Amino acid sequence: MSQDHGSRSPRLGHVGRLSLPSKVRWLISAHLVIFALSLEDEEIVEMMAEAWNLGARAQITAEVILSLILLAAWGFLTLAWVRMACPPVEER
Repeated sequence: MSQDHGSRSPRLGHVGRLSLPSKVRWLISAHLVIFALSLEDEEIVEMMAEAWNLGARAQITAEVILSLILLAAWGFLTLAWVRMACPPVEER
């Protein structure tokens, strides 16, 4: 028995396996944004220093604070992945 799909291309794999839940898409997007921001943290702080006339000492402080914020955001996103992968076990 052959199936005629007409002009449609045949489906590959199981349709449910190919789609990502919206929570996964948001986590991936957020991780990419945090990663991109962490690559450009020095440039971001330089732009802030120019815009707000920050001195060298304040610029270093701003860079440390931004780095800590990005690190905390990365940690929270990682915890979200872990919570999604390993849901809490219900006690009986």
